[in-house]
Amino acid sequence: MGSPVSIHMPGRYVSGDSLLHRLDPRSKLLSLTLCIVVCFVSQELLPLAGLTLLLLVLFCCSGNRLSSYIRLLRSLRYLFAFTLLVYLLLTPGYTLFGLPWLSREGLVAGGLVCLQLSLAFGFSLLISSTTHPTALATGIERLASPLKRFGVPVALVGDSLRMVMYFLDMMLAEWPEVAKVSRFTGGLRNRIKRVVGISGLLLEQCFEHADEMAGKLSRGESLMSGAPITLSAGFGRKEWTFLVVNLLYVGLLLELGP
Repeated sequence: MGSPVSIHMPGRYVSGDSLLHRLDPRSKLLSLTLCIVVCFVSQELLPLAGLTLLLLVLFCCSGNRLSSYIRLLRSLRYLFAFTLLVYLLLTPGYTLFGLPWLSREGLVAGGLVCLQLSLAFGFSLLISSTTHPTALATGIERLASPLKRFGVPVALVGDSLRMVMYFLDMMLAEWPEVAKVSRFTGGLRNRIKRVVGISGLLLEQCFEHADEMAGKLSRGESLMSGAPITLSAGFGRKEWTFLVVNLLYVGLLLELGP
């Protein structure tokens, strides 16, 4: 197994040779999307604790550093704070510390939702960081192929997904420049000037990347560098093992819940 990889921008694909990197993207999409659904279906602490354990194990199998997940959660801290505040203000129940707006039920419900969101973002991070964007789009296209019988233009949707993945990957590569703005130590006026300058630069780069994309498509070239990614007709042993083990584990967690 290759050395651990790190994610400079949370959610961006990082090449590697881990177990999750070598899995067919369809197997990861089915298994981890199921985990995301179960995150929101489960309303009890025991199943969510089991999903947390599964997430940690999968992070070890992905070669990713846990710090990448923590960095992602830190970037979403205002979303979690707002979610918790909404539940505190709108959920009636036993008041805490003599404050009429602070209820025990609201604190528990808000904390549970924040945990659900954290787990969902974690499983999503595993998919995006261990799956090449082209392979991810191709996997979605192959999973949706039965819809062709109903006249759905699956191939067109797949091509559109590949273009979106390509464009997003390029823009994520430019994001570190934006991140520097948050560490700028000048006054508020200088910060605003810096943000406006960086935003203009990113907008200009968006047009350049779009023009580059259009040029490649007009010449019939592949958007992604490297050899084209193809998927086998069916799953191999490791894909079936990963899928079945996840199904059994998630089913057990649902049975343990009240």
